[in-house]
Amino acid sequence: MRKLILVLSLLFAVTAMQAQIKTLVLNSGTTYAEYSTDVVLTNAVAQYFIVKAGQNWHTSPYVAVAVDSTSGNHTSLNIALTGRMTDQTTVWTAISDVTWDMDHAGAAADTIIITGAAAETYYRQYKITFTPVGTGTSTVTNFEFKQYFGLP
Repeated sequence: MRKLILVLSLLFAVTAMQAQIKTLVLNSGTTYAEYSTDVVLTNAVAQYFIVKAGQNWHTSPYVAVAVDSTSGNHTSLNIALTGRMTDQTTVWTAISDVTWDMDHAGAAADTIIITGAAAETYYRQYKITFTPVGTGTSTVTNFEFKQYFGLP
């Protein structure tokens, strides 16, 4: 019985870790990061980036994501930007989110999605979560994160 619990615990831990795509670290004073990728979003499985951006002042974070809907019936893709102060908490606070309605048959297969803060935030860590709706695949081809000092 103990072995079964151990195996199930390990399986759960491995599955939970697979949802994170990449952690980007911006040193203090650095306000921009770009990451070229080929992350495939499959069915309705959420995946996310973590950005650790340890600024010592309030900033307005913005995210630009290039997405290519490649096959299947994803009907939409939600991109949520959340923030938190430290690793010491598991609570992520919503900053913004946007939903892209996909059109697989039309010319809108490739698109840039931008979302950002409506006010300055004091967070040092950000999570950008991609949640597709429906079945199919879409590819995140590029990801950009920018912090503005003040509102852009």
